[in-house]
Amino acid sequence: DIVKIADDASAASAFELLDSKRLSGIAVVDEDGKLIGNTSARDIKNAVMDAGRIGMDMDILSYLARVRQSQVVKNDKYPSCHVHEDATVGNVVNLLAKTGFHRVFVVDDDMRPVGVVSFADIINFFYKNGMLPNGG
Repeated sequence: DIVKIADDASAASAFELLDSKRLSGIAVVDEDGKLIGNTSARDIKNAVMDAGRIGMDMDILSYLARVRQSQVVKNDKYPSCHVHEDATVGNVVNLLAKTGFHRVFVVDDDMRPVGVVSFADIINFFYKNGMLPNGG
């Protein structure tokens, strides 16, 4: 199961979910379950650095926009790093390399998250398939 949180949930709730599930990132979805963003351990670090100046009782997207010093754009529906279910490993590797993100969400045709591929998953894939040097 993909761990996700609704876009109207508070930042505090999102960070509690990250912590309780021991995850480095989760999907943020709209009322239809469509992927519209994500939050990660980096955002928790930013919250700590903010030292409580921005209240964590606001919704997660507004909070992230404030902490990341950008604006929430309501019409920007799919700003997250994602691929569709038919993407190849090469597609995922290229996207991770271009964006610098640590994870790519896999979405169905309705933009609902159905999976996630992390940088570590890619390394494990290459290792298990004998595609990495032995290092010894």
